[in-house]
Amino acid sequence: MEELRFNSSSSNVFKIGDSKNAILSSLGQPDSDEYFYFEMSAKEGRLLKYSQNRILLKQDKFYTLTIKDGSIEIGRSENYFKVGDTVDKLYNAFPEFSSKPVSNGYINIPLRSIDYDMECTRLIITLQNNQIVKIMRHDC
Repeated sequence: MEELRFNSSSSNVFKIGDSKNAILSSLGQPDSDEYFYFEMSAKEGRLLKYSQNRILLKQDKFYTLTIKDGSIEIGRSENYFKVGDTVDKLYNAFPEFSSKPVSNGYINIPLRSIDYDMECTRLIITLQNNQIVKIMRHDC
């Protein structure tokens, strides 16, 4: 299920596991680029900040992110959604979740890939008044 694609107004798409160069090609230079240490796995990483948005790289590969504004879109099956959109745009990309209840203002979408199949890897979408206000790809 992890066929997510991310892009900005440049239309250059990047995916989970892509290099830092793919992100820079899509989003440009970050506002800041900081060293980050993953204590649980003892791996080095980078924290890229784009305004309110955060992208974590683990060993120079796109690992996870938190999106708090509408400058980064998430797509699946050619359907994209972003912060500020109504939940209907999310359901266009993930129709299998349109009948599931929203719990405490969140929609949790489990993510799987051939390389990574952990139960706690998920897309967490925060809603307020039927509108997307935050998107986070959580990983264990």
